[in-house]
Amino acid sequence: MKTELGMAVKRMAAEKNVPEESVVEILEAALVSAYKKDHPDAKGVVVTLNPEEDELRIFALKLVVDEVEEGQEENQVPMLIAKVYDPDAEIEGEVLVEVTPKDFGRIAAQTAKQVVMQRIKEVERDIIFKEYSDKVNEILSGQIRKVEHSHVIINLGRADGILPYREQIPGEHYYQGQRVRALLKEVAQTTKGPQIVMSRADEDFIKRLFELEIPEIYAGTVEIKAIAREAGRRTKIAVAARQEGVDPVGACVGQRGARIQVIMAELGQEKIDIIAYDADPATYIANSLKPAQINQVVINKDESYAVVIVPENQLSLAIGKAGQNVRLAAKLVGWHLDVKSPEEAQELLASLEKEARAAEDEIKSAASKLGDHADDTHEHAFGLTDIKGVGPKAAEKLKEAGFETVASVAEAEPDELAKIDGISLKKAEAYIEAAKKRI
Repeated sequence: MKTELGMAVKRMAAEKNVPEESVVEILEAALVSAYKKDHPDAKGVVVTLNPEEDELRIFALKLVVDEVEEGQEENQVPMLIAKVYDPDAEIEGEVLVEVTPKDFGRIAAQTAKQVVMQRIKEVERDIIFKEYSDKVNEILSGQIRKVEHSHVIINLGRADGILPYREQIPGEHYYQGQRVRALLKEVAQTTKGPQIVMSRADEDFIKRLFELEIPEIYAGTVEIKAIAREAGRRTKIAVAARQEGVDPVGACVGQRGARIQVIMAELGQEKIDIIAYDADPATYIANSLKPAQINQVVINKDESYAVVIVPENQLSLAIGKAGQNVRLAAKLVGWHLDVKSPEEAQELLASLEKEARAAEDEIKSAASKLGDHADDTHEHAFGLTDIKGVGPKAAEKLKEAGFETVASVAEAEPDELAKIDGISLKKAEAYIEAAKKRI
């Protein structure tokens, strides 16, 4: 009778690919419930199951007495028998006594088939969840099992992965039986088991492909600094050498382009630009806009803004179709890029220089006014031009708007002053702060 049970345990462990110990634990708990269903008065029921020895034993706590009362066989055991299980047993004490029914092997086998399967599924789900959770952000290979309108089901071996529409490379076509590689993006536990989400559109898919195909990246002698991608269309990847004498771009391209061609074959029509990273922002920005030739990069570090000057015949190449090249370059370097021809750049830079000179002249004028009236504090103590940065024209505009005294400016709200023509919000805040200091 126990042979059937032992075989059932081994079969379930093999079929579900879960540890035999887990099956035994689940089965022991289920058999306790099965025994108590037939013996509701039993206390402290314990089941020990050893499939290797084909051994099943059930124990229950019983009260030690001199003589078992009629009808209390379920709960009492005579001292003579109690001593067999526990030499230290005493009257009125409790001892675990074997109560295995003769036909319990058949009951256990039925329980294994009916009750335990659900618990084993839960264990199987937990094992699969842990196994694939440890592989998040890795590239896995599988065979397409089913193609739906909104997603693709990929058989990964022990489980199925989902490749949602948003994670597919635009323009790719999938068919049943096709072998594909994809990034394991995330694993979520659901009531139906682990949900394994795959991606071919994620930037990390590109990163992992480079790590797999470029030995120098895998070894750490070449480092990936940044990736900007529009899946299915174009990717820019910035690389840097961590070891002297190593050409990071050459290592990624490979001899006669052998390495990069393997990666591009995986991506279909998607183009890849390998960019040499540089700690100098201007050089890095110029590199990022390749294959376009760059004349000059004028940068503003405080605002992460750069004007990129390119020859007229390189302008469309630098910008790219629908602005793609400059858009990806900006994302790669993390700066706002303004691509201009030499003529356009000259006009822009002249305008910026003019604005800077005007602001400087206004500050100098205000400083001069303050100097001219330094000895006449009584007459001009409350004059608007005594406010730092406020010149005669600005003072006239303030008066026309109803702000005739230093105190009225100090009490104003920035957005009130900013409504006045020629006064920006930044200037308004400066005027108010200066007025407060003046009074």
